[in-house]
Amino acid sequence: MAVKRLSKIARELNVGISSLVDHLKEKGVEIESSPNTKVDEDVYGILLEEFADAKKEKEKSKEATAKREQRPAVKKPESPETIKAETEKLSGPSVVGKIDLSPKKKEEPPKEEPKKEEPKKEKNIEFKDTVVTLLIDNSGSMRGRPITVAALCSDILARTLERCLIKTEILGFTTKAWKGGQSREKWINDKKPSKPGRLNDLRHIIYKAGDAPWRRSKKNLGLLLREGILKENVDGEALLWAYNRLRIRQEKRKVLIVISDGAPVDDSTLSVNPGNYLEKNLRDTISDIENNSNIELVAIGIGHDVSRYYSNAVTIMDVDQLGEVLLNELSNIFVTKKKYN
Repeated sequence: MAVKRLSKIARELNVGISSLVDHLKEKGVEIESSPNTKVDEDVYGILLEEFADAKKEKEKSKEATAKREQRPAVKKPESPETIKAETEKLSGPSVVGKIDLSPKKKEEPPKEEPKKEEPKKEKNIEFKDTVVTLLIDNSGSMRGRPITVAALCSDILARTLERCLIKTEILGFTTKAWKGGQSREKWINDKKPSKPGRLNDLRHIIYKAGDAPWRRSKKNLGLLLREGILKENVDGEALLWAYNRLRIRQEKRKVLIVISDGAPVDDSTLSVNPGNYLEKNLRDTISDIENNSNIELVAIGIGHDVSRYYSNAVTIMDVDQLGEVLLNELSNIFVTKKKYN
């Protein structure tokens, strides 16, 4: 009997893993809420029957995107002609006989010398010398509403913090392929040695660099919504990449916020390595950052409990809560005073 991984079904039906597990529980089917859980044909049929509409909406969305790309470019209307209106100048009053009709000039009161204002003293801002990095999961399960809300929140966050003189960096992580790439091909050519490690090519994206102004980077955030980018997620190596970028910056206070909707998943890697290979890599990386650096690490899980990985974590079940939770977490960080070496 053919089986499928739960993560693959979630991408196919365009539904979160937690929603699939909850529906099966209502139908009396208990399965583990893990991306690697294998599902047989009977259970898959139950899910397909319930979430068929979501799958159709995903297909319609792809068709609509393809049609929009085929539309001919709309010709821009010509710019309206600008006409500058000028008023006709009138001659001044004339003198008739000995009567001067011109108005008498009023005596102007003596001008008071402007008072010299004392220069304002700059207030000390606790979070002025701060940089915030936002690391966003670009996996396939984030497709649809989650990635759209994440893009909007990132845009608002970058604008808001820039006004507070706080540097922000927005990063994303995914893979170049679904079923491995050059890494897997090399492994096959090397006669498939045991315990090969990661077998997929990583893709790390810089949507906004820390020193780049928001106005120059705002269009880059639209790439989050680009079809075809969202694939697998290898969280551990992505977190280490973001940490290394943040570690070399000169700001005194450094904050790293991770937004994810599930455990690290890469079918190509997990098919030939221990089932906990990617999770162990993530836990080791988190432990090293939390215990051996002054970087403040925060995680926000969308429909997934990330507190089993991160010490400072928040879980939201509705993606529309992301903006509020993100601002609350930043407020808590800035209110908390931290001593630096």
